[in-house]
Amino acid sequence: MRAAAAQIAFRYRPQDSATGVTRTTTKRLADVLGVDETQVIHMALHSLATKFLPQYEADEGALTKAQLNQVKKSAPKAKGGTVRSSLFDLHALVGAGVPRDTAATAANREVKNAGGENEKFGGCRRRADT
Repeated sequence: MRAAAAQIAFRYRPQDSATGVTRTTTKRLADVLGVDETQVIHMALHSLATKFLPQYEADEGALTKAQLNQVKKSAPKAKGGTVRSSLFDLHALVGAGVPRDTAATAANREVKNAGGENEKFGGCRRRADT
């Protein structure tokens, strides 16, 4: 004999609200999605589960100081160089209190293209061949 599936009572609400729906709404969703009413309920619950429940196992929390030091020690050291482009709005940086000469230096940095000319692009310089 097969074990009975776990079931719960499900009652539709008399009107749609933030905490429930009417059977009419469920039927309309089923028609639009091309599934039955039970599948609509499962899809809604799945959507809530992926939105609110962790999708991974809990880790052991923040790294300790010793672990952070080990990561810093094993990470490659940064080598000197120049910034060729930035994802940041440098004009907004000046407005946010970044020293004007620092933001201006980055904003006015020239990147030479194959022809030796520079193309002004959005307040920053960019290579013409990209």
